[in-house]
Amino acid sequence: MMTIVVKTFIGFLRFVYFFLKGLPIQKKITMLSRESEQVPVDFALLKKEILKQDPSYKVVVLPKMLHHTLSSNVRYVFHMFRQMFHLATSRVVILDTYCITVSVLEHKKSLKVVQMWHAMGALKKFGYSILDRPGGTSSRMARLMKMHRNYDYVFSSSSSCVPFFSEAFRVPPEKVVVKPLPRTDLLLDRTYMKEKRREILSAYPVLKNKKNITYIPTFRKKGRINIEDFVKNMDFSQYNLIVKPHPLTKFSTRHKGVVVPDVFSTLDILSVSDFLVNDYSAFTFEAALLDKPMFFYVPDMNRYLKERNFYIDYQSEMPGLITDNAGTIIRHIEQGDYDASRNRAFREKYVSVDQSKSATADIAAFLFQIIDHK
Repeated sequence: MMTIVVKTFIGFLRFVYFFLKGLPIQKKITMLSRESEQVPVDFALLKKEILKQDPSYKVVVLPKMLHHTLSSNVRYVFHMFRQMFHLATSRVVILDTYCITVSVLEHKKSLKVVQMWHAMGALKKFGYSILDRPGGTSSRMARLMKMHRNYDYVFSSSSSCVPFFSEAFRVPPEKVVVKPLPRTDLLLDRTYMKEKRREILSAYPVLKNKKNITYIPTFRKKGRINIEDFVKNMDFSQYNLIVKPHPLTKFSTRHKGVVVPDVFSTLDILSVSDFLVNDYSAFTFEAALLDKPMFFYVPDMNRYLKERNFYIDYQSEMPGLITDNAGTIIRHIEQGDYDASRNRAFREKYVSVDQSKSATADIAAFLFQIIDHK
């Protein structure tokens, strides 16, 4: 029954889109995201740079999350019609995740589709790499929704990640282009990071006079964030614990020594972080750019290996101590026991940053290049 409903809906979208494709193409680049209700930082930076390089272009950004409720589904359907109008009238569309209308519809030959995945690099497996696994999509649904179809280009953070993105999206390696995300420019902008540090310390004065340990747990469909092991092992007279969960994860605490800075992005929180505790989050790539000491708290490693697994050799390549014991992490932090060389090796392999040029400007120039070569 569900298959019939989905196929009927897709057929209706294609019928409407057939007429929309009769509209003239504009000097327009459209960006679509399901990662946030606000404009993602990478899209904001890229839009600004595109208009700087060619002010005659129009840049449309359409962020909209799809929640699993009836009202959200209805609102998203109307949002899809907005997407279709802009797909029919744009020269390039940029995505940061899977987009239904991009994958299930047949587009004008002139439209170029660029997948600029929202994670800096490829760490945990996703997309076609985990079909029919607990953390992934079923093969039947992937076929029905034509998952990750119609991509002309996919961006990768380094040549080492090219095979991973190629596998995840089922695109040939030659379609995967090494282009680190625009946020790279912010991470390496000392003036920006200094200003964000000032803003955060002004909003949370408690963070000023102690060392800050930031815990960044990855998103899990099931399970909750457990900070009790950290709380009972920490000396809060010397350290603060900052918890920055995934945007889709609800978390709150009443513990006075724990700070949950909702109004600042994870990227910005790096400016006040002295140590980072991660698990399987791709934010490891961003932190590596800033040489932050990293530790990996993985009490559910065996389950995660079964559900998702990794593209890289997690045990040997992650740039820091890997343990299921929060107390061990705290002791290593207190003793200054971490190996900075592992961080550098990780960064050099998985994030190809050329500090002589702007990553954002490089992407914008690439977009205009593929437009001109139609």
